[in-house]
Amino acid sequence: MSRPFFLLTMSMIALAFGAQLLAIEPQDDENVILEFAVNPNDGIFKLPVSIGEQRVLFAIDTGASTMAVDSALQPYLGEKIRDIDALTSAGSKTISTFRGIHAKAGRWNLSRRSEVAVIDFGPLSRTERNELKGVIGMTDLRWHIFEFDYDHNVIRILKALRTEPMQRIPLRYPPELQPHVECVIGEMLSEEFMIDTGGFEGILIRSAVYDRLVDSGEITSTGGRPGTDIDGRCVVVDCGRIKRFAIGHHVLRNLVVCRGKTNMLSQCFLNRFLVTFDFPKHALYLQQGRRFNEPDRTGIAGFGVSFVQDDLQVVTISEKGTAAQAGLKLNDVIEQIDDENIVGKTLFQIRRALEKAPSKALSLRVRRDGNFRDITIMVPNVE
Repeated sequence: MSRPFFLLTMSMIALAFGAQLLAIEPQDDENVILEFAVNPNDGIFKLPVSIGEQRVLFAIDTGASTMAVDSALQPYLGEKIRDIDALTSAGSKTISTFRGIHAKAGRWNLSRRSEVAVIDFGPLSRTERNELKGVIGMTDLRWHIFEFDYDHNVIRILKALRTEPMQRIPLRYPPELQPHVECVIGEMLSEEFMIDTGGFEGILIRSAVYDRLVDSGEITSTGGRPGTDIDGRCVVVDCGRIKRFAIGHHVLRNLVVCRGKTNMLSQCFLNRFLVTFDFPKHALYLQQGRRFNEPDRTGIAGFGVSFVQDDLQVVTISEKGTAAQAGLKLNDVIEQIDDENIVGKTLFQIRRALEKAPSKALSLRVRRDGNFRDITIMVPNVE
């Protein structure tokens, strides 16, 4: 079997069908070919895709080398091409590829002549409490100019770059097609990072470099952070706050970063900018958005949660954090957050609800050993 690199990242957020994700015909801007309104509560950008008789939502995923669809959509594909040994967030997996058939996002034709991978997204969807039916990968994305407008919750396909002066940041494509960009960690350390719009982790730093930065004091450890792999399993990674991180002329401080298998930038970092990908000309353009100077509150209360079967459980907790001091324990089951029921909420929505402003009180109703108790956590100041 051949071995192309096909990356599906940890914590690829599932899709919310309650939102109206629509292809919008541009009204006043002749430079916009097509634009889509997106749901700001989902963490990643998704587009409505028509495939066969189905109308489903696919994530825009620069971390995937090709399109992937859920196994339920296999009957709409062409004949099988081959089996590939692919790298996913759950490790190496054997995945079958098929010839694509007619699929469209608005007026954008997708993967008719490309290989399409088939993956069972069901376990991930169940853990994240939302449905994922596919991803649009680089075999489709690389021909276009995309504008990710996080301030207005819109993604656009452009005819040409806008005229505003912007710094050009070169993109490099390895054979597997995922875009890579040079960043500077601390004052001097230059590292190449893959850009992955299919994940929401923020910044991942490869283990050897992460450990070196911890030893040098550039990263201050904050404990573990939970994510979800493609098989729906909770994965806990080490995290900390980094003193300085730069991309192009943009410098950010005190961001949360995590140890990973590779260097990666994803949505919780990208959403600080207006992001323009000129994929045909191998260029990235970043303009500061409303969130650029927003403090990073990831895991601010000192604990992390994930769905374990039908329960929202505490799966990580910092021994020195305010959550532990307030009496929260590992394996506690959270029933309410600030008097609001969690039923019907996605895991992404729940985790964002836990990221309150410093010095605010976070009220939890938890179940432990069959008994209920109320716990109030004072959110620390880390700004």
